[in-house]
Amino acid sequence: MPYIIALIFGLMASFGALLVELLYTSFTVSTPDLAGGAQAFTPTLFNLLVLAGIEELSKIIFFLRSTRFLKTPYHSFLFALCFGAGFTSLEYFTASTLGLPLSTSLLGILAIHIATSLLIVFLLKTESDRKQVLITLVLITLLHFGYNATL
Repeated sequence: MPYIIALIFGLMASFGALLVELLYTSFTVSTPDLAGGAQAFTPTLFNLLVLAGIEELSKIIFFLRSTRFLKTPYHSFLFALCFGAGFTSLEYFTASTLGLPLSTSLLGILAIHIATSLLIVFLLKTESDRKQVLITLVLITLLHFGYNATL
């Protein structure tokens, strides 16, 4: 049961991040489409960093609310796997449904979200004071940004 909850929490965190990302991208600099029609989002390095930060902050918020499910390293590991899979599923579904260019495979997206979820669980498992949360957020945001910047 906790793993289904992890999957649902991953979906919810992804949905929250998606809403904030859509709000952010609607106010950032866009370039007109070549056909002169709709505006297209221009992913600068700064924008990629902000988008990675939004996603990772959303994950941390949900992980801080689900510490009761992280009783042992084994349960924490499985919870993070399921959470990352839930987060990935909505992100991939949204991108493919909207016809956004998927410059990477599902496996690459799954790997980065599971990796950052595992880092969150194991970095915040021992201590979750504000300083540790901020350090974890910066670390995983930079990891996610590094992944996004290579695409």
